[in-house]
Amino acid sequence: MYGGKEITVGDEVFVFYSESGTEEGLVYKGVVLQRLNESGATKPEVDIRIEASASRPLTIRELAPFRDSADGTPQSEISRKLYYQAHNKVARISAGEALFLDNFFDA
Repeated sequence: MYGGKEITVGDEVFVFYSESGTEEGLVYKGVVLQRLNESGATKPEVDIRIEASASRPLTIRELAPFRDSADGTPQSEISRKLYYQAHNKVARISAGEALFLDNFFDA
């Protein structure tokens, strides 16, 4: 779950879209408006407001070379979170990872 149980109203979120046979990758940035289930739930569900669409692609294929790296870069940490366990998840990311992902959106 990667810290996803701790998500709260006002948290910034990055949405990755993955469909079998396509490579959407990073598509949206938004903010949590409401938790739809109790705090600390095993599988958090949230209502979000989309604030921006990615202006350039970041696909799982682009992150693949970093998935087994332990170098601590944002790319390797994001890749690890996307590749291991189920893809439909809420995961906490570091400030460095958020800064890296922000680069894929127009200012």
